[in-house]
Amino acid sequence: MKNFFKKIFGKSDKENERSPLDILAYAISDVGLWTWWAERFPDIFQLEFNRTMLYFEPKSPDQPPPNQIAIQFKQPKSVTILKKKDFSLSDNWLDDFHNDKLEPFGIDYEYFSFSSKGINDIVDQADKSETVFGEKLNDEVLSNCNAGLGFWAGEVGIIVLADTMRIMTQEGEIMLDQIPDKHDKWWKYWSQYWGVIGTDDKMAYDPVCEITIPATKVNMGKIGKQLNKENDH
Repeated sequence: MKNFFKKIFGKSDKENERSPLDILAYAISDVGLWTWWAERFPDIFQLEFNRTMLYFEPKSPDQPPPNQIAIQFKQPKSVTILKKKDFSLSDNWLDDFHNDKLEPFGIDYEYFSFSSKGINDIVDQADKSETVFGEKLNDEVLSNCNAGLGFWAGEVGIIVLADTMRIMTQEGEIMLDQIPDKHDKWWKYWSQYWGVIGTDDKMAYDPVCEITIPATKVNMGKIGKQLNKENDH
């Protein structure tokens, strides 16, 4: 199973370079929230996330950039819910979550992955699992899938296996190879945000930037120097 995941979903353990999938996983999970899910079985299963570190143009100058994306799985083969020993939600929590009766779940950044090792680590953390659509996780179903995602969000987790995966925004689909650039632009925006904080030129309040604060005053100094270099060019 591990070899299969390495072949299909991500880089091998020997590769150090971060792939677009690695960057996407980090951009979603570092301070992200799992906000919603939807399905049109057997065709589509979709997961939505907020507070992503991906830069999209603001709708107006007095608003921060939007940060919501959806991961849409086409022709899902298996959707499995994971639970930890301290699971305390109701039996109907998944429907309640879909119907906006539960607050978003904070993602565990250590356990959010499209990669082989990451998905196996996520499964290993589960005390209980329940396949809510398709086939149970096994070698046969894995061998027929081309895309997968697994993550923990508090006391619940999920594994999705499918034929294909798309990244969707309110403006439409974005390609996986665009993710590194979107992430780089977010960090540049973050630097600009903190570079003018507390001044007359401060930017529109952004909760994601406020969560991802510079660690020290030294970092603030580095941000200022970097902005000066960029302005000089």
